[in-house]
Amino acid sequence: MPTSGAERLLEGLLAAGLVQFGRFASTPGFDPLRLHLELLPSYPQVLAEASRALEALTADVAYDFVIAAPDALALATMLSQQRGLPLVYSRGRGETPTHDLAGAYDVGHPALLVSLVHDDERALDRLMRSAASVGLETVAAAAVIDLDSSAAVNQKPRLSVWTLRGLVDELVGQGIIPPNQAATVREWLTRRRPG
Repeated sequence: MPTSGAERLLEGLLAAGLVQFGRFASTPGFDPLRLHLELLPSYPQVLAEASRALEALTADVAYDFVIAAPDALALATMLSQQRGLPLVYSRGRGETPTHDLAGAYDVGHPALLVSLVHDDERALDRLMRSAASVGLETVAAAAVIDLDSSAAVNQKPRLSVWTLRGLVDELVGQGIIPPNQAATVREWLTRRRPG
C-alpha cells in the first residue's frame, strides 16, 4: 500500500531529526519532544515533501498570495513556486505592516498564511491583522504541525498536515514510539493548553 504525502513527510522529519522524542531540559522542567522545523531548508527532500503536503492540504482553498510567517520563508517560497503565486513574507521585527510585510501586493486578494508550527494563536492573529491592514485577506492558516489542534484562528480555518496528537497516535500505531511516551506528550500538551 503506498504511503500518503503526510506519512512520507513524517518519515522524513523523523529521519532528519527534525522531530525528536525524549526528555529535553526546558524552562521550567522538561519537554517530551523537540521540534527543529526551522532546519527544513537543510533537508531539501524533506522541505519539498512538506511543500507538497501543504499544497495537497490546501488544494480546496482559493488564494492568490502566499504569506510566509517569519519561521517559514523557505517552505512558503517553495509552495508559492509550486502554485505559481506571489509571495509576501513577514520580516518578524514587530514593525508596522507596511515595513514588516515584504513583497509586491495590492488590495483585495485572498491569501494563505504559512507557518512551520501552529503554536501561538496571538502571533498568527497579529500577522493576519497586519496582512489585512495592507489589503491581503487571509483565508486560512496552514502549517506542518499544529500543537493544539484548534480548528480556527481569527475565525479562519487553521489547517495542518499533522496535529501533534495525531502524529503521536500514528507513531504509536507504527510501533515507533511506545504508548507511555505518547501519553507523556499528551499530558504535556494538556498542561500547555488547559481545557
